[in-house]
Amino acid sequence: MMTNDNQRHGRKVHIAFLSKDFPCGGAERVTCDVGNWLCSHGFAVTVFVMNHLQENYPKGFQRLFDVKPLPKGNILWSPRVAKAIRDAVLREKVDILVTYQKQRYAAWLKAKTGVKMVFVLHNPPFHELLGLTVAIGEAHPFKRSLLQVWKKVMDMDYYRKYQKVYHWADAYGVLCQSFKDQLTKNLNLPADNKVCVLPNSVPLPTDVNLDKEKIILYLGRFAHIQKRVDRLLRIWKIVQPQLPDWKLEIVGGGVEDASLRAMATTLELKNIAFEGPTNQAKKYYDKASILCMTSSYEGWPLVLAEAQANGVVPILYNSFTAVTAVVSSKEEGVLIEPFDEEAYAKALVALAKDDERRKRMQLRVIEKAKTYSIDNTGAAWLQMVRRILNEDRG
Repeated sequence: MMTNDNQRHGRKVHIAFLSKDFPCGGAERVTCDVGNWLCSHGFAVTVFVMNHLQENYPKGFQRLFDVKPLPKGNILWSPRVAKAIRDAVLREKVDILVTYQKQRYAAWLKAKTGVKMVFVLHNPPFHELLGLTVAIGEAHPFKRSLLQVWKKVMDMDYYRKYQKVYHWADAYGVLCQSFKDQLTKNLNLPADNKVCVLPNSVPLPTDVNLDKEKIILYLGRFAHIQKRVDRLLRIWKIVQPQLPDWKLEIVGGGVEDASLRAMATTLELKNIAFEGPTNQAKKYYDKASILCMTSSYEGWPLVLAEAQANGVVPILYNSFTAVTAVVSSKEEGVLIEPFDEEAYAKALVALAKDDERRKRMQLRVIEKAKTYSIDNTGAAWLQMVRRILNEDRG
């Protein structure tokens, strides 16, 4: 019987997270914040990991939660890993197990342990098909017809997969209300369903540098289908004669690294620097005035919220549903109709040349970022935990 939000059976409610490489990526960075918040509010928290990458913790981060190892193997379906998780859940008396992966053994694990399971989708619903949708739009008409047939097959396949996860999950987390609406519609769920909004959190910096330089920043992976950094290079080709005293810094890496550098050379781009990957993003946010994103689609991008928190004004395509949750007014960023590179270039030049407008937006985006605080996110997690555990009392 639960005596209050963080007590159950006379002990702290124990919440555990599953992760392969930790911390590594946006979901894991959020787990760090949520884990510490839950610990500070009286919960016991453990992260079960295969690879503990301690060097990836943000500078100055103080971990309050436990990290315990899992055996190496496929975290999605390995019987050996599944049995190790079962044993850990029973040994550690885990009440709620959170996963970002669609484990094939989830139903078995629940039956063997009685643990409550939460699945959190850190992407848009049916994101697996977004790349195919982009490819259809860019394909030759004949190939497009074949791809459209293939997409119908894949739609049905992923519909079944999402239904299966929804069936075993005690709570199904998504990043924003529009994702919940989409999932509810696509899966034909009742209005009172298990989908809950668990927004990303962003650590709010204690010191924000308002004295920005004439630097335009891209920060993220190089992934052609989704990120489309090539668009930004073509846009920079258009704007560089009009912004001779500005610099474009590209921070990140991926399989396209060499081809993007070659493209920059072919286009004869000036005042551009490829900085490589980093785990110290703040030093770039401190200097940059503008963040550029040219993605075909996103989920709920942490880089966008982090930039706002550090007073960097974003400009991006209105190409994914969550964007209006982060850029909800013209003072919180600049949205461009997908995928008009000329319009993007024109808006970028206008923003760069208008110091007064940027200063005004800079203060507004910092205020906007306060809505991503861990206290707001933690409250959503607490509500979800309370609902799951109270079901045992019904």
